[in-house]
Amino acid sequence: METTATTTPPPGGAAAAPAKAITAKGASKSWEAVQTAGRKAFEAFLASNHYPKVAGLTAAALRKEHWLDAELYEHFAGWIAGGVVPPGRKGAGEPYQNGTIKGYVQILVNAAAAMHKGRGDPAADLFFTCLDVKASTPTAIWYRGLRKNIKRFCFERDKKAGDLGGEGAEPLYLEDVRRLVRAYYIKGTPEACARACAIIAAHQSAGRSSEIGYVDTDTASWDSYFRTMYAVQPMSKPSELKPFALCAGADRYCCFYAAFGYRAARVGFQVLDEDDTHYLFPDLHGSSAGAKLTKYVKDVCEGGLQRYSEVAIELHDNPSAAGLRVGACNVLATAVPAEFATHNTGHSRNSESAYFEYLRSSHALVAPGAVVLAGFPPQPWGRLCMTPQPASLSALATIGVDVDLAAPFVDCVLRVDPATTHPDFCVHGRLRPVVDCALATMCMYYDECVRDHEQVFVCIKLREAVVEYGYAAFLGDAGHQSAGAVLREWGTAIRTQWNLDNLGLTSQASAPPVQQLVTAIQGLRGAVEASAAKVGDLQGQVAALRGELVELRRGAAATGVAA
Repeated sequence: METTATTTPPPGGAAAAPAKAITAKGASKSWEAVQTAGRKAFEAFLASNHYPKVAGLTAAALRKEHWLDAELYEHFAGWIAGGVVPPGRKGAGEPYQNGTIKGYVQILVNAAAAMHKGRGDPAADLFFTCLDVKASTPTAIWYRGLRKNIKRFCFERDKKAGDLGGEGAEPLYLEDVRRLVRAYYIKGTPEACARACAIIAAHQSAGRSSEIGYVDTDTASWDSYFRTMYAVQPMSKPSELKPFALCAGADRYCCFYAAFGYRAARVGFQVLDEDDTHYLFPDLHGSSAGAKLTKYVKDVCEGGLQRYSEVAIELHDNPSAAGLRVGACNVLATAVPAEFATHNTGHSRNSESAYFEYLRSSHALVAPGAVVLAGFPPQPWGRLCMTPQPASLSALATIGVDVDLAAPFVDCVLRVDPATTHPDFCVHGRLRPVVDCALATMCMYYDECVRDHEQVFVCIKLREAVVEYGYAAFLGDAGHQSAGAVLREWGTAIRTQWNLDNLGLTSQASAPPVQQLVTAIQGLRGAVEASAAKVGDLQGQVAALRGELVELRRGAAATGVAA
């Protein structure tokens, strides 16, 4: 009689379907692809008869003495270094680079060690001490020398060919981000708005381009002290989490709240599904997030997608999303101490000192770098600071708008539907301040968008909502004014408060303190005068109503009718 083995769940029950064994090997698709490429390259090397000692053999037929032969690895490295990448792969037809050659040799050594290390053979154990970076055995010294010479060979080869390009992606700096976002704002389609939001978020996160797609709503938060939205970015290489600030920018082209609002107005929010994770950037979620973000960068450049040809910009050759992190790291290195910058980038300094093991990224330590990435001047060296303050609807109270009744207006413009939108973004939700600040920011930049022909459909939607919710009927000297005039008035009030809130960060931060104070007072005076004018109008209307009431009573008394 056959018996079927059953699996006993862990104490407390199973959280999900039983998982496969967790091994020391990498499990990502990219890791597996590199391993496969390395094994195929070695089989091709054996078939080439490049090294006579293993001529005619396959990898499976190699004996222990072959795997313990240092010359095998040297000849394999030389054979790879003299070849080119095969068709159908990235860089096809180009010479193999330093990192790839060393990686393939490492794959070979690791495979040999897995077969023969720790099997009771002292010679094998001694040979594979080459994998210990701190060892000083002859084979360890040999292996370090081999890796060094691979790098030297590639350098000299490329030098002779005049192909010594810098390693890594070309940096994309804030001015590049501004130009990319402005092009998408002029286009103003739902797709363009989503792309602009993703680019700004990736820049402010200073993370790897593939990681921004995994930022989810549940781990995001609104910090009421810093008045900033903080999100948590999963870092793939160290398998750790990194908080980062999504900030108001020095202008609309580097402001997360402006981009978030435009995206919401055009695309709406991701439909809530209780069974799935709710991602802040759902269009980027998945294994190809980095490639998608690179596409967002390239599509709006000259020679990119046809539908963006009328707004195409010119960047350096072959721009990629990886350049966002490179540019952010360069700027942070010159603007804030490394002790702060590493909290923005996620780099570890634990190897330098045990002191850094006690430091964990916090909202406060992220702030100085976040200020710079948002386009504001850096703070005095080594000083902690507040993050940039976003625009606020509370400023509208100074011109007689009842902000407490603005929720339906906000939901209309930003397409917040309690039936389908994540509750955190709805009224009384954890992240509702993000939604309100986004709408305030859109109002603040309304006049500039109209002037520069940006976000045309969003501006129309704002005006329609002003009319629909009756704001135009109760404002202005004549009792009503155009929706555009209302939005400009709101924008002025919001900007006045925004300038005061960011007095130490605005473009006048380098001006003498007295001048900053004078400018702030002048802005406040304008807001007070506007408010006083409205109070005067209301007083006049009340006086007129009283006069009409007096006349009504006199008429009633003359006719004998009770008023």
